[in-house]
Amino acid sequence: MKLVAYDGSGQEIPGAEVDPAVLEVEVPITNPFKQVPIQLKLIGQLPSGLSVENLTPSAEQATIYGPQTELDKIDFIEADLNLSEVTKSGKVDITLNKSDAITEVSPAAITVDVQVVLTQTRTIQGLPITIKGLGNGLKMQIMNPASGQADITFKGAPAVLDKLQPGDVSVEADLSGRGPGTYTIPLNVNSPRFVDQSGGNTSIEVEIANIGTESTPTPGVPTTDEAASGGVIEPDGGEPTGTEAEGTGGTVGSPTSSPSPTPTPSSSLSSSPSPTDGA
Repeated sequence: MKLVAYDGSGQEIPGAEVDPAVLEVEVPITNPFKQVPIQLKLIGQLPSGLSVENLTPSAEQATIYGPQTELDKIDFIEADLNLSEVTKSGKVDITLNKSDAITEVSPAAITVDVQVVLTQTRTIQGLPITIKGLGNGLKMQIMNPASGQADITFKGAPAVLDKLQPGDVSVEADLSGRGPGTYTIPLNVNSPRFVDQSGGNTSIEVEIANIGTESTPTPGVPTTDEAASGGVIEPDGGEPTGTEAEGTGGTVGSPTSSPSPTPTPSSSLSSSPSPTDGA
């Protein structure tokens, strides 16, 4: 950089000599950066008979560099962990996924301590079934299972299954778009990470009818109110509001008789080893 002399009014002084006449200046330039959490993306499956007990990454956050407009769009950064390549407990090195818009990631890779054990199973009985999407002006009755509740068998690591509680699991059936008639509805079972369904109820049989339509009770099958007492009814356009099995324009109508208290899931839990089950 050439140096020039100026007077008090900011005008260059002709013929003025400056010593030294040239300076070398180093100006550091730093890209915008942002710290974001690292999310492990699990791909593939463990070999049959093994389940994940715990995953511990060497870092939980990463610093990403790039244009500020791109940084503002990113809330986390992923790292792929391929479970199909894991055959025993140990440490696995994986690279963080960097998009083209990001110029740098620090750290660029992390180490994950993977703990795997033999798979076991556990059954939780009497789980309530949440009914979603029951149309306005319709009522429903769970025909099978007769209890109106679900018995689900889960698989996973023994230490993980030991901590599993009924409140950690949700069981849902979606009746959206269905009018009067009898249907077999698949169940959607949501469970914690590293816990999967391996058996038990996978669907329910329901009968849908117009409100006000009389139906002949089937011996051994709960009535509309009795069936509803085993779960939660969520009609179209409304939030879950209790145990009524009717959809009435986005709100649930009052039952004709007092509903039975919502049953508590059975405390009778079974656990058995299953070396052949997959994770």
